[in-house]
Order: sequence, then C-alpha cells, then structure tokens
Amino acid sequence: MNKNVKYLIIFLFACEVGLCIYEYVTENNIFMPITAITDRTRFRSTGLWAHPLHNAAIVSVTMLLVIMSDIKLLKKIALMIIGIIVLFTFNGRASIISTSICALLIALQNPKQLFGIMRKHPILVGVAIIMSIVLFGYLSSTDLGGKMFNAETRNMDDRSASARFELYAYVLNMNIEDWLLGFKNFDVIFSRNDFDYIECTPISLILSMGALIAIPFMIFQFMDLYHYFDHLCPQYRLIIIFDIVVVGFSSESFTGLASWVMVYAAYTVLFRRNYIKKII
Repeated sequence: MNKNVKYLIIFLFACEVGLCIYEYVTENNIFMPITAITDRTRFRSTGLWAHPLHNAAIVSVTMLLVIMSDIKLLKKIALMIIGIIVLFTFNGRASIISTSICALLIALQNPKQLFGIMRKHPILVGVAIIMSIVLFGYLSSTDLGGKMFNAETRNMDDRSASARFELYAYVLNMNIEDWLLGFKNFDVIFSRNDFDYIECTPISLILSMGALIAIPFMIFQFMDLYHYFDHLCPQYRLIIIFDIVVVGFSSESFTGLASWVMVYAAYTVLFRRNYIKKII
C-alpha cells in the first residue's frame, strides 16, 4: 500500500510535467481557458492546478527538494533540466529567480560535496554543463524564455510587475483598522485602485483575515513545515521556507491547500519513505 501512495504522488508530478509541456507545445490550456490568463507577452501553461503561478510554486519547491535528496546524480540532473523547462512554460519570473538563488545557496552549503561530484563524475558534469548552455541559448532566443529574456519585461517594467508594486503601496498606506481586521470583500479594494487582483500570498491573507489572524497563521505554517521537514538540515529547511516566501510574494499560490499538499507530498516521497507505510 505504501508503494501505491508513493507511485500515485509520482504519477501526479509526471502528469504535471507532461501536461505543462503539452499545453505549451499545442498552446491549449486543458483545465483553464487561455482567455482567462491575462498575459500580453506569450502563452502560459496552467497545468493540473489551473493557474501558471500556482504550478510554478509547486515545481519550484519540488526542484529544490530533488536537489537536496539522495537520488542518483543522473536522475537529479535530468529532473532539474525538465523542471527548468516546465518553470519557463509558466512564464513566472519570481519562481525562476527564487529557484536559481536557492539552488546556488544549496551548492554553497556543500562546496566539498560539489567538487567531489565534479571529480568523481567529470563526464556527466561536463554533459550537464553543455546541456545547460544549450538550454540557456534556446531560452534566450525563443518564445519559451518569456519574461526573463524579453527586453520589455526582464527589468520589471511591465503591467504585471507594476500591479504588484501598486498593491504593495496600497497596503503600506492602509489604516490600522484595515490592517488588523482585513476586508470582508475584496471588491472594496479593487474599486479604490487600478489593480483587479491580489498576486501576493501574505497580503491576500492579511486583507482577507486581518493581521491579527493572518500573521500567527503564517508563522504556524512555517513552524509546522520546519518541524515536519526534519530529515533536512536546518539550513535546507530555511532555504525551502525562503523559496516559499519569495514565490508567495508574487502570487496567491500558498493561500490555498493544493500547493501545501503537493510540497509536503514531494518531501514525504523523497525523504520520509517509511512514513507513508507508518500512516497507512
């Protein structure tokens, strides 16, 4: 039974990867109509979770967990390359930037292990570097590169970024009552401003719950994650939390249950294989 649960979770992630690449190649969103995604730059995959940024959040954290895991190097490299491609199908800058920074932080945590891998597997590392260069060249010269390589968007000088800056400015100027108690209806906020969506997890929670509830709630979430991810060293756990915070500031990915469930599921499959057997 524990193997069935493990394979089910792996199957979900495989479906996510396959669906996102299929959607991008065919320019056809399966679970969300393309007209519902407002992006003036290029097509975006929506994957299993029907929103590009929600999918990007899940893939970002999963990629970092794969890097931290003890799976074979060849599989790890293959999964990383696939993960990068999938991230770009969502065209989400924050998740791409955050994943890159966190991957660098992971490498800096283990310089001896990194150089050891380079000495032990020079051909494999060389092939990985060449493939990375080829992939970078492809991303920078094709539509798949999206906002990261588009001259009009890579400097955050676009409507998507400005809408978030307007949201931050609005929140910083709210009165204390709105801060503490929040709003019953977001339409009140939208009627006062130019933006019509709230792409920020902490702000969304504060506006909907009020800071009195939202802040303790977020602290509890991160404390629970820190304690549950006990097979990781403290530094790795903080890197995962950092990634969630950064990605969360650019979307509402972590206001719902799906992203959290998939993050915990990915960790359980990679690090707590015996735990699945215990709970069944």
